[in-house]
Amino acid sequence: MTLAYVGSHGDRLQRQRDTNPVTSRTLADGTVVYGIRNGAQTVPNPRVNPQFGQLISANTFAESNYHSFQAALNRRLSHNIQSQVSYTWSRCRDTASGNSVFEGAAPATNPYDDSYDYGTCEIDRTHNLRASAIYQLPFTANEFVSGWQVSGIISAVSGAPFTPLVGFDQSGISSGGNYRPNLASGRSLEDAVSGGHLDTTCGCIVGYFDPTFFTLPAAGTLGTGVSRNSLRAPGLLTVDLGLSKNISLGGGRRIQLRAEVFNLFNRVNYGSPNAGIFIATADGGAAYNANAGQITTAGAPRQVQFAAKLVF
Repeated sequence: MTLAYVGSHGDRLQRQRDTNPVTSRTLADGTVVYGIRNGAQTVPNPRVNPQFGQLISANTFAESNYHSFQAALNRRLSHNIQSQVSYTWSRCRDTASGNSVFEGAAPATNPYDDSYDYGTCEIDRTHNLRASAIYQLPFTANEFVSGWQVSGIISAVSGAPFTPLVGFDQSGISSGGNYRPNLASGRSLEDAVSGGHLDTTCGCIVGYFDPTFFTLPAAGTLGTGVSRNSLRAPGLLTVDLGLSKNISLGGGRRIQLRAEVFNLFNRVNYGSPNAGIFIATADGGAAYNANAGQITTAGAPRQVQFAAKLVF
């Protein structure tokens, strides 16, 4: 059995940013404004150099932090059984996972504030449990019943984080980033996800999170109270099973026949929900997106495969 703390800090990581951003304007109450409302859209303030448009550059100014508790229990092969259980409880925060130019993701939302996008890493999974076992069947009466083994893997993993989005550039900052809403007064992000329910009409999950927990920022401003990747999608739970037969050919050679079933119980592992909360309206306002919180994707269903392998 092993127990360990594993942590890391990353500095000067790859990140994209608009190096010719729109200029900001600070109102008397301290509110920073990047554009003004004109009819049905927010018109950005002039850019730092109005002769050019958006200029996205990649540089090394992002950071990350990772902390985890890791436990593992291994049982070596004994009495025909070998098993292993591993568990990780972790927390990963950064300003730029998925923002590398090589990954084709969105640049920094606020070019004037590197910390605005600080939040949960794209790869963060709070809980990660894996258990596996191999059992060599004890039968040896003849060639047909000998050489069989059964193996299994159980995986239970927290869901991927995702970011609630306004759905359009209400701020006018035009950075190409992820524009987030305000958190409604008296509401908590911890209560925003209810899990929703299955709608048999569309065959999808509806209402996975409650969009009324969020409000539209004032025109020309960025949202507050909602960090990047602040909500979490459904988790993963699968059981895989394998049955194999080893046939000796002599001289250290053998043929292995395998039958494997992935997602044995055919559990539906849902994907991430539609994170767009609002739809812009013609009067310059916005309405709640009827599809907000809807999940229309899922992982692979039960799969069965057969294989033969020559070992020499």
